[in-house]
Amino acid sequence: MSDGGCVVEACRACGGATDVLFRTTVLGRYDVDFLKCQVCASLQPQRPFWVAESYTAAIAAADTGAMTRNLVCHAAVYIVSVICRVRGRFLDSGGGAGVLCRLLRDHGFDAWLSDKYADPVFARAFALPADACRSGEFALVSAVEVLEHFEDPAAELGRLFALQPRVLLATTQVYSGEGRDWWYLLPQTGQHLFFYSRRCLELLARRHGYHYLGVGSLHVFAAVPPGWLQRLALRWCLSDAGLGLVRLWLTATLRGRFSNRDYVTVSAALAEQQAAAPTEGRSA
Repeated sequence: MSDGGCVVEACRACGGATDVLFRTTVLGRYDVDFLKCQVCASLQPQRPFWVAESYTAAIAAADTGAMTRNLVCHAAVYIVSVICRVRGRFLDSGGGAGVLCRLLRDHGFDAWLSDKYADPVFARAFALPADACRSGEFALVSAVEVLEHFEDPAAELGRLFALQPRVLLATTQVYSGEGRDWWYLLPQTGQHLFFYSRRCLELLARRHGYHYLGVGSLHVFAAVPPGWLQRLALRWCLSDAGLGLVRLWLTATLRGRFSNRDYVTVSAALAEQQAAAPTEGRSA
């Protein structure tokens, strides 16, 4: 379908028809149409052709909030795991440098990560290839500032839901009618490719058999619907005040015994690998 010479595409999340809302410049040189879905009310740029250029670095220079975000999400994962009674293996999908994975492991969680772009410098021993993550293997999956990077959100979110965690916890800013001056578009980096409305997130949850609860930029998708008391607790504990209190408690109770445990485990594994390596070239 064309609109004034521009090709108007179907929504990449729900398949609905879209309208051109505005045009802005991406990566300082590409004039790009931004489209609003008539069905789910989400915002998306036209089919992105610049993705390879935008990932010369996994973490954009403009992402100055990365460390604070990991601290907040550490508290959020802890809250959700307690209130929703989640036990087992955790996966931080798109885990970047591995900060969140390391923080979770430092508090005793069996946390792992996967990321196809970044070097997980803080959790290399606990990084998994994305194609090695199996359905039913993880009780909780987190996706921190990941959803907006999906070029094909229907397929890529589908892969996260296909892991069948009890809870998928994601963060992304919700689109609610902002224009071309919205800071979250980040056209200078070209890495943000989809902007979800609350309606879209609810639709995607239902499509995959999950129940959705959103608090600000935090989004909880639960396989089992939380009871009213759990929903009330999640709404308060995931508020700024609740997260602040939990962050204080987590900091106060960090003692290092779990990081020491991991050190022993990783050191033993490295020693085994070195012992099993070919002896050719070793000094006498």
